Amino acid sequence: MKSSFAIITLFFIKFATLTMGKIMANMGRSAMEVDSTHLVKRLQGLYRIVSDILLIEQMLKVVLNREATYHFEAYQGIVILYRKCFGKDDKRGVCLTEKKHLIGATPELTKLHLWLLEIANEHVAHSEKKEYDPVRISIIRDNATRRAISISVDQVLWSPLSSDNFQLLEKLVKLLKSNLEKEIRVVGQLIIDEYNETLDGKDQEMCPTLSKQNNSGVKELP
Repeated sequence: MKSSFAIITLFFIKFATLTMGKIMANMGRSAMEVDSTHLVKRLQGLYRIVSDILLIEQMLKVVLNREATYHFEAYQGIVILYRKCFGKDDKRGVCLTEKKHLIGATPELTKLHLWLLEIANEHVAHSEKKEYDPVRISIIRDNATRRAISISVDQVLWSPLSSDNFQLLEKLVKLLKSNLEKEIRVVGQLIIDEYNETLDGKDQEMCPTLSKQNNSGVKELP
């Protein structure tokens, strides 16, 4: 299922790119990759976080439409991805923050957010807490001698997240995505402004006489 989803996604991206290219060509526009400035790197990092948020959304849709026995698989994947979005990553160069991306969160959503990070740091990433450890090791003893004679291993596929938690998490993810989209629009506009300012500066260097005439009040050439 994962590979099929990836193939469909790649096909959609390729199709959308080709379609957008044709549309821009008909409108007299073209795409040009910009230099890797601080703002560009930030936008790239934000889009990588968006990818993780979208994956969390997909997992939530699956688990909310299936039985509770599937919660453990989704629980681990979601918690790890959620922690990744708020963790520092040198490759991304950016991460979500409570101050910026939890704007508008209710006390209930904030509490869930902190709990998810706690679970991720203490139980999933490091498995330090016994109650969240999915593997149980037991000793089988002889009742007469009380001596150990064998080992029993049980894998407990249990999730601390209930159906109500998953539904609340869905609201939390929607809030994060909304605040993330707002930041993406702001950073995108800053990149546009930065590029245009650089372009205007180059135009003035190439045509200093015309630039001087325009600044002195002489009417621009049509």
